[in-house]
Amino acid sequence: MRKVLWVMVFSLTTAFLPQANAASSALGSPIAEKAWNELQKNSPKSFSKTLPNVSFVVAPNSDHEKVKIAENQMLFMLHYYEKYIPAKTPVTIWIWDAEKDRAWYDAAIRAGLTKGSYTSLNLDARHDSGTSGPSQDGSQGMELLEIELVSDQYPYVLYHELTHISQTSLVSGKNMPCWVREGMATYNGFAIESRVSQPVYINAMTRIIQRGLAYAAGETDYKTTKPQFWIDYFKDNETRPISKCKQPQDYATGAMGIQYLVGMYGFDKIYKFLGGLDAAWKPECKTDSADIVPCSSWKNVFTKTFGVTPENAYVGFGAFIVEQIAWAQKQKIQTEDLLRNKYPQNYRVPEFKAPAPQIRAGAPCTKENDVAAANKVKVTCMKVSDFLFWSVSPVVSSNQGQQSSDNNAPSQTTAQPQAPMPAPTQNPDEVFGPGGICDIEGQYLPTEKGDVLLCKSTAGKLRWAATSDPLPTNGIYPGMKCETLGLAIPGATGKNVECTLSNGKNVWIYKN
Repeated sequence: MRKVLWVMVFSLTTAFLPQANAASSALGSPIAEKAWNELQKNSPKSFSKTLPNVSFVVAPNSDHEKVKIAENQMLFMLHYYEKYIPAKTPVTIWIWDAEKDRAWYDAAIRAGLTKGSYTSLNLDARHDSGTSGPSQDGSQGMELLEIELVSDQYPYVLYHELTHISQTSLVSGKNMPCWVREGMATYNGFAIESRVSQPVYINAMTRIIQRGLAYAAGETDYKTTKPQFWIDYFKDNETRPISKCKQPQDYATGAMGIQYLVGMYGFDKIYKFLGGLDAAWKPECKTDSADIVPCSSWKNVFTKTFGVTPENAYVGFGAFIVEQIAWAQKQKIQTEDLLRNKYPQNYRVPEFKAPAPQIRAGAPCTKENDVAAANKVKVTCMKVSDFLFWSVSPVVSSNQGQQSSDNNAPSQTTAQPQAPMPAPTQNPDEVFGPGGICDIEGQYLPTEKGDVLLCKSTAGKLRWAATSDPLPTNGIYPGMKCETLGLAIPGATGKNVECTLSNGKNVWIYKN
């Protein structure tokens, strides 16, 4: 989400970098203006009639009218990305929209995604509305955990996740630093959502800055930061494990870096950069650890693609971000309802025909031990929990495997059937369940066994603990979604709760 003046000499070692300029601009700077213009140029005016190779796996009790709308948005995005995602690329999208389908959906995902990229308990542990990861049959996989057609995250979440599909159709997720992977999905998601109306784009950029960068700055007032603060942020981000990208911090800061790159070089250069990453990957960078850090060879590809080293580009990022922060202070974030009423054309997409469901790993089947082909890969109809699903390899117990975050599992280079592997050793802090780390004190969560967990402070850390408390049904408690940031009210537990931005969502937390 994110532009023509430019050349400043920072030192004899930084060469010449195009920079943001204080020139008057509705979008804050010439570079931001150019990013908007690039968005206009890159948004297709028409689409091919070729159907994307996508199969939707929809939980049986979903609201089919809502599902149809969401499916059309995702078909739109697959068409939008046609030049980056070839139509033949297999994509499998799982949709869960009813609590009574939790066990069914959990079994479908465990049957469909590659080992280590998902565990069933992630449905409880993760607050995201969607995520993506590689599937067992070689498809690009996407999980949609809920459909909120009236949320200020709709259709952004869909566009964000399908941007990941456009990335991982070119490059393994393990080869992108957090700021590239999540920053690009964040920028593209908001930019494409607001591609028609510049005021909506301005609102999206303001949200990224006023909300995301405020969190990224930590205890520092982001409005007073200098370029070096953000230069250091990008340098520090390079070595962040891909399983530990911070939301909204890395998402927002990375989005500003991507806006700068789009304004300076265009979308095509960014995809060219992604396309060169796997080839530059070096065997000595391989790791089976949960803490995968992208191979530093990405820097050589960056330099070759953009003609500037990442270190020098960060100098441009820093100056641009500070300038955009100053611009954003003059903006007021508008509500989604107001924008939809004022710019209805911005939220309309063409109608597309949904392809018929296909046999895919993670899709339901009818007869145990039947054998079929999914994307030329052998799949077998297996019993997972109490359901039958196609799968490439046996499905382990739902409490094994490693917890994942958005698209953090390395892509498979081959989709051949694999023998079961022992569950990896885990840091207890990363396991969802009693003793595992949680992030919202006072939050209650049900487990798939019907038990209840409570997030409470233990030895200075927030950890899940088994509790005999029933799941509260008599009012608001921490972790529940809210609408009006800053609003404080009495909670169901007797303490006051305040509507606060946490992990990219508005949720109630205890008021200090």
